[in-house]
Amino acid sequence: MQANHDPKSPAAILRRVLLSLAIGVPMAALAAPPASSPYATDAQESYVQDETGEAIGTVNMIMCFMSSMRPDQMINEGDYVAMIDRNRCESRSSQEDGAAPDYLRAVVNSSRSGESDPMTARVWLENREGDQEFDIYVRTQLTEGASASMPYGAFRLEFGAQPLPGQGNPLMQGFLQAAADGISFVERGYWSGVPEVTQLSLQSAGGDAGSGALRYPVWGTSSSRTVTFGFNATHFRRSDGTNDRCFSRSLAQAKTSVWRYGLYDEVTGARLDRNSGFPFRATIDGREVHGYIGYHGLSARPDDLAGLVSGSTITREERDGAGADYTLVRSGGKLVRHTQRRRALAEADGLRFETWADAAWPGLPPALANQNVAMSWDESNQRFVILAKMECGGSGCNFVDLQTPVGIDGATMAAAVPYGVSGHAPQLNGQVHIPAAAMTDSGQTFSYRASRVMAPGEMAAGTQLHCISDCPNGFEMSKLESGLATDPFGPTAFRNEPVAPGAVVSYEVDAGGAVTLGGVPVVYAGSPDSLDGSSYRWGIQSGRMVTDLGVLECSPGAGQYCAFRADEQSEYYTWETGPNPWNGYAGARDAQGNLVSFEQPMRVTWLVPDDAGSYGEYAGKSLVLQYSGFGDLHGLPSYCVDPATNAEVPCGTNNARWVPELTIPLDATDGLVTVEGGSERYLVKWLDREVRFAQVAAAECNGIALGDVASLPDTASLVNPSDPASDAYIGPKPAVSAAPSVIDGELQD
Repeated sequence: MQANHDPKSPAAILRRVLLSLAIGVPMAALAAPPASSPYATDAQESYVQDETGEAIGTVNMIMCFMSSMRPDQMINEGDYVAMIDRNRCESRSSQEDGAAPDYLRAVVNSSRSGESDPMTARVWLENREGDQEFDIYVRTQLTEGASASMPYGAFRLEFGAQPLPGQGNPLMQGFLQAAADGISFVERGYWSGVPEVTQLSLQSAGGDAGSGALRYPVWGTSSSRTVTFGFNATHFRRSDGTNDRCFSRSLAQAKTSVWRYGLYDEVTGARLDRNSGFPFRATIDGREVHGYIGYHGLSARPDDLAGLVSGSTITREERDGAGADYTLVRSGGKLVRHTQRRRALAEADGLRFETWADAAWPGLPPALANQNVAMSWDESNQRFVILAKMECGGSGCNFVDLQTPVGIDGATMAAAVPYGVSGHAPQLNGQVHIPAAAMTDSGQTFSYRASRVMAPGEMAAGTQLHCISDCPNGFEMSKLESGLATDPFGPTAFRNEPVAPGAVVSYEVDAGGAVTLGGVPVVYAGSPDSLDGSSYRWGIQSGRMVTDLGVLECSPGAGQYCAFRADEQSEYYTWETGPNPWNGYAGARDAQGNLVSFEQPMRVTWLVPDDAGSYGEYAGKSLVLQYSGFGDLHGLPSYCVDPATNAEVPCGTNNARWVPELTIPLDATDGLVTVEGGSERYLVKWLDREVRFAQVAAAECNGIALGDVASLPDTASLVNPSDPASDAYIGPKPAVSAAPSVIDGELQD
């Protein structure tokens, strides 16, 4: 196997070329441990995020996929399989953190005749878009590395996707080409039945100066948008014909957001990996299928999931061939245990949590009553502050900041809601409950929860679980499946408390780990389509359940029951079901019948540096994060930005992008996290970040010429590597039965 680590090599350019007008971004100096350790040597990548890059998402996605396939590390190794987590390549525009992996499979062939010859990569990527499944064919040839005269190197990447035979035009085709004079990009797609064309040109004037133009279709319309731009060593100018904006290229003025981090041993600098799962293959109706199973569940192509039923044999895929066989275990729901953690309310100063604003709250404006709101505890004034409320529209539901935050005195709130306030705190990665006592004395503690999916058999069959509110049942579930009900809870939804003993819903756990009522598993069996537009589209979760009904008595000896008492317990349970694979349990049993133990995300705490200028309201606060594996640290707060101006905007704003708000610094002191409840510490290193230029006065861009739309490449030179009739055809997808050689950019042993 040939390795090529030269940062100016064609292989390196494949990973580092940044389509959104990348500039050289200085890296932070590395601290101890040893200079030879992965902490010191693992590459960091920065790229510029701009509106011009948003329009070329397809090729940005392909470049991310290509980077994850590592063709530079597999030169002349023949056909091999790479698995790419689609979520990671989409995460730069997603607010989702810690989502279950969504692996796509690719067959790759990378070759080079000699050290001085071009590297050629052929790729067959098994892709899906909504209900469509198709292979994307990619042909790439890299001939020259980056240099002063070739700032982008020299390469050409061609891609295309054919529909099934007889179904008309190609789904997509395009190319990206870099040469001495700059970059050209064209994509033509037929997603709406008519051609939609995106074109980009970038002419380099040498060094850090250049100009270009971009034209792309406006989604949902028949029109297109044209943008021209120009840049020099210090500034970037962009115009859409109406708005002419100037941005500084200074990193000191820019904002950055990190999308991937690694954790490393504090002393040795070795990577911290997690046993989170493994890739597998199986046979369904004589057809070989591939997927991934781990702590977050089962991932496979949608058409394959239905055939991967409990009892199916799956074979672990190893680099050197087939691994052990396992028996798949699946159910339509999963039982989750929530274990209590505690901290003083004073330590939660400024931390945001989301909850339901009860009309009983004192001084609550009518417009906020019975609404989902975001609020925080203000330690200096001993009060809660309502910061935002949820609003729903065409772009989904988002919290929109209030023009004037609403303060509610802690002692006054405690008198009005003696049962306390419950909600979800993104920075603590879970549910929180603040008792009334802590509202009058912030030195007292509130509770939050660490959650873990329970394996079948972990809770003894026949165990009862008692539920007061939001208790699903089979009858209401079937009505929800058929559209005759709006929720699966019936009379227990938004139930008034206290309730009498006869109104408590008592479930039983069966031998398969499922929650049953009257012997029938409480499982949603409908299609995702029947829940479109519903708040249950992404899953249905029960209210809090406990094994000892007595602890739910509203007060000792009362003989009546209240759900809020579950928050006072060291643990409680919830049952989740729904139309998606992650709403159910998936596991694997080895040849001895033992369930494979997949490691859940590790909870770690990060003490934010006490620097309000850099970290704002979070300065000096302790945040709880989750580490699922190398490159996957999530739980940092986020906010929204306008892609046209790069300025922060309310998240309900049209076209707003969610981005991480805080960055863990590369520092041996401030860049440390500690395992929650333990003493182990790990160094953190950011691996992949975006840079957003700061908008400045238009006069600062005087003298920077805009590009010419006449320079945009046309579609005449398009070729399609997926079309057998094309000279660019890379051939049919090879049949490769070997295990993946690369998973998410990591070579497999």
